[in-house]
Amino acid sequence: MVLPTRKRRKVIHMHGEGNCTLEKLRTTEGISLDLSKAKEMHLEANAFEGMDSLTFLNFWLPINDNKFLLPYGGLDSLPGGLRWLHWDQYPSKSLPLRFYPQHLVHLIIRDSPIKRLWQGFDQPLLVNLMVLNLSYCASLLVIPDLSKSSKLEELLLRECKSLVEVPSQVRYLDRLIAIDLGYCVNLKHLPSKFNSKFLKNVWMDHCPNVKHCPDMNSGELMELDLNETPVIEPPEAIYHVKQGGILRLCGKHFANFPAISARLQEFHLCHSAIKDINPYGHHQASSELLPEFGWLELVGNLQCKSLPKNIWNMVSSLLTIRHSPLLENLPEISEPVSGLSYLSIIRCESIKSIPSSINNLVSLSYLGLRNTGIKSLPELPSNLSILDVGGCKSLQALPSNASKLSWESLRFYNCPELDRTFPDEIVANYPVYATLPRRCKVRKHQLVVVLVLSANGNDGSSVMVHLPPSNGSSERPMLKGIAFGVVWFSDSFCVWPTMKCDCSIGTITVASWSSCHFSLDGDGTNSSDKVFLWFDQNLSGKGEEEAWYVKYAGLAVSFRFYPRLGYGEDVKQLENFKIKRCGVSLMY
Repeated sequence: MVLPTRKRRKVIHMHGEGNCTLEKLRTTEGISLDLSKAKEMHLEANAFEGMDSLTFLNFWLPINDNKFLLPYGGLDSLPGGLRWLHWDQYPSKSLPLRFYPQHLVHLIIRDSPIKRLWQGFDQPLLVNLMVLNLSYCASLLVIPDLSKSSKLEELLLRECKSLVEVPSQVRYLDRLIAIDLGYCVNLKHLPSKFNSKFLKNVWMDHCPNVKHCPDMNSGELMELDLNETPVIEPPEAIYHVKQGGILRLCGKHFANFPAISARLQEFHLCHSAIKDINPYGHHQASSELLPEFGWLELVGNLQCKSLPKNIWNMVSSLLTIRHSPLLENLPEISEPVSGLSYLSIIRCESIKSIPSSINNLVSLSYLGLRNTGIKSLPELPSNLSILDVGGCKSLQALPSNASKLSWESLRFYNCPELDRTFPDEIVANYPVYATLPRRCKVRKHQLVVVLVLSANGNDGSSVMVHLPPSNGSSERPMLKGIAFGVVWFSDSFCVWPTMKCDCSIGTITVASWSSCHFSLDGDGTNSSDKVFLWFDQNLSGKGEEEAWYVKYAGLAVSFRFYPRLGYGEDVKQLENFKIKRCGVSLMY
């Protein structure tokens, strides 16, 4: 809800501290309170007494950071004129008995111990309500009476883990646009139908006790999420998702690939009983009926044995296939395909090779083949910049054109045959580890790169590099990027760390970089040394006016590497993680 200009001038923005009686705010029309930096907030039972003009109340707190302290009996009342009530982590099990919410338009109470909004049998009628958001209220047992809430547009109940039923009255809310029941793990009973013709988003993911999806009468459906919700029968609604929409399905009761004619932005199908993917369903094959997906994801389809020959024409951007142990091969690519840029095949152990025609995926920039049975790789598309073959224990050789590609990242951890048989090839085919000058391509310029490696020893996590002197000439080559690499060992199992690198001169850090997250999943063993390589075109350093590599030209600088796990304040350095060797290459 956007407040009119006149009312915005009467909204008080506060940062809560200590006790709050709100005595000086009796005539205000709105209160917005940010408690993200406050230690706690004490409210008296009668804190809102006499605030008859209050229509807007917004209490915002970070998730899992409850700072409100109320008397044992809770609040005596809330103003009856409230139109907007947003109170994250409201600390009581119900709203005050003396609260008559006939004017409420937005009611948002998230991450609260509330069990029911109102106690007793005399439930108020929420006739003006447009948004009801009770997400993350894990103790919520029932939702309020919505029989007269004909204006309701959003019903958001994500992670209400104690909720068992969505009452049948919700069926008749004919202005609903969004329904979110995701992760309502005890939810069992739903209306047989949602009548609203305006429904755009329905999230019912991770509801293990929901067996039937309500029918839907909407012509506006853009997203239907049934991921990890084992519905017994494929709902008719899956054919109503509009062009450009998102569809997620899951369950062993899907024995046939749905004949979807719309061009979807995303289609995810997991844990089905599908053996062979027939994109036409029961219809006769026709190019006009071939579905098209921006992203097609197939996960945990344990009985799937083959893919259609035209799958490359079904996907315009991303194709992900995970954990299909019976899938033995990928179809040949008979002609150039310009759309697909991301191909990830993970934990498909029966795949022993990929088609030599993969070069026809002319836009492919990412190829992931983790934990597959491949033994070798054909020549790869020239546009490829990231290759992930981690956990491919039978892989014996890198592709023949590996040294000619412009790599951003090359990942081949837990590849024992590759490590044992071709260590020199691994070194020679990647610029970070070359011990002799070699040619690599950066932004279409052929360049000779002399690489600097750390010495073998107890601590290989840092390396000294002498920056070239500044000769004052405009012809001096421009630094285009830096290639980084580390050889490391860990005796513990970890997933999705990042590698950090600091560039320092003396005690001053002049620039820092972070790699993308790299996955170490697979069989959980870390018996061999791992190699991680990446290239970064970010040269901004610390944001100084003069670039660090110009300011310190001719001097020796130190590059130090260290792993990190987590985000923001939760970041931590990994233990049992030893960097044995590192290297950098300044690419001009």
